[in-house]
Amino acid sequence: MDPTRVLSAAYPAPPAYYKNYTDENLALVKAGGTAFSTTDNLSSQLSVNLKPPNPVLEPISVFGTILDTSYKIEHIRLILINFHSLLNEYRPHQARDTLAIMMRDQIRRRKETTQSIRDEITKAQTLSADSGSDTLMSDL
Repeated sequence: MDPTRVLSAAYPAPPAYYKNYTDENLALVKAGGTAFSTTDNLSSQLSVNLKPPNPVLEPISVFGTILDTSYKIEHIRLILINFHSLLNEYRPHQARDTLAIMMRDQIRRRKETTQSIRDEITKAQTLSADSGSDTLMSDL
């Protein structure tokens, strides 16, 4: 591609065969066509193939035993109720653990703060001790 060529459109031009899609050509397609001297009548063939299959209304049998769907649905519902109950029973335990973590973090921060204060006190004491000895020596 030529690097000096300026882009004149945001999208590329359509392919050349788009000119074949005129109103006259589309009308010819809608009118129907023949292939090997037989007329095309696809609407009757497609309507048979496109119908959805009928739903199975009789009981479903698996390995010779008939499944009771209402019993299974009720069983799944009961499992979900028990699951929600277990989650709600865990909430106080989770709240205690969260509170314990927050308190440990608070204790850690307080210890760090007191340690930094103690470090600053020792620095100030060493500076005052050093500056006091220097003034005494200079007086002598």
